[in-house]
Amino acid sequence: MSLLFVFVGLMVCYTSVSRNVNESKLSTGVQKALGFRPKEIAAHYLIYSSLAVILGCALGYVLGFFVIETVTNAAYGGLFCFGTVANVCTVPEALIIFLVELVLICIAAYLPCRKLLKRQAVELINNGANEQGKEKFYWKFKFWNKLSLYTQTTINNLTGDGSRVIATLVGIAGCTALIVMSLSLRSAVLDTPVKHFENVCVYDSYLVCDESVPDANDNLRIVLDEENCDYLAVRKNVVYIIDENAAYNKADIIVPETTENLGNFARRRGNYQQNLRKVSQR
Repeated sequence: MSLLFVFVGLMVCYTSVSRNVNESKLSTGVQKALGFRPKEIAAHYLIYSSLAVILGCALGYVLGFFVIETVTNAAYGGLFCFGTVANVCTVPEALIIFLVELVLICIAAYLPCRKLLKRQAVELINNGANEQGKEKFYWKFKFWNKLSLYTQTTINNLTGDGSRVIATLVGIAGCTALIVMSLSLRSAVLDTPVKHFENVCVYDSYLVCDESVPDANDNLRIVLDEENCDYLAVRKNVVYIIDENAAYNKADIIVPETTENLGNFARRRGNYQQNLRKVSQR
């Protein structure tokens, strides 16, 4: 999901940077007419794009760490009993994302700039009049003359810059996907406590018996029988499992005294058997 955020951000930045370069034909043509070298003109756009990436990433990281994470942790913290959640600062991942975005944005600025610098200064100053007057292949179709001027202008604008249209469509599609994922995640998280205690763990509460106390287990059974309570005696142990990636995973092993009425207290869903390489019990 985080990669989708980065991808959408890159598409939006690419569209903005390429549009800024393409709409600066007049200033680029004036600079060429005044004797600026192509490297100097290209450096102007690259420096502008680099500063935008640096300031944007720094501001976004600060807002994400101090505002978004704080609000998110406070919102989801009330649904679970894990106490206060500290904000996480992952500097290496942030640097990787920053470097990738810096490189891609500089490429997005350099490619259209390079294309403009190959043209003559007079053509750039005229804002591409010769290019705008170039005949399109669909102008020869019979239906073209039947369209309104507004429709013809819209079609010409769409076909005039295909890369910008594609980047815009991809950005909108990515934003829509993020909205759908966020709503789905919200629905899943809000329903998790209800579904867990209605469909999986259907018992009301559990009592812990201290085995160091003599006859504690028998006394607890007597009290529950006198109160006419349905109960199931289990033994619970905490184990640590090493998976195929050599990572430790904590798990609880629960062994019931009998399996006759196990479904009245806990319902198993799916197949949880896994191939374990090593089990280390605390």
